[in-house]
Amino acid sequence: INLKFFGPEHPEVLGLYNNMAAVFFSQGKYEESMELRKTSLAMGIKALGAEHPVVADAYDGMAGVYLAQFQLAEALEVMYKSLAIKVKVYGPEDPRVAELRSLLTTTESV
Repeated sequence: INLKFFGPEHPEVLGLYNNMAAVFFSQGKYEESMELRKTSLAMGIKALGAEHPVVADAYDGMAGVYLAQFQLAEALEVMYKSLAIKVKVYGPEDPRVAELRSLLTTTESV
């Protein structure tokens, strides 16, 4: 319904894609989840700009899918993209930045 009402590129639809991606992820359907995460990322960049917090969240979602599949290099790549956005938007001392840095440290040590 949201897709028909708002259109496929409206920011409101981002939430729908992210919710669907989370459902697929929880079911272990990683390919389906990643497809929606990538769609959400592209939509977020187009609608809100490459340095918007929603885009960082999309990278975080992708990282989760990569980590669940033990694709560490891919996870680290998108985590660093998220970190760059979060540092710029929230500042280096923000708890969201600290949490992501901690996850990066853990992931890099695997």
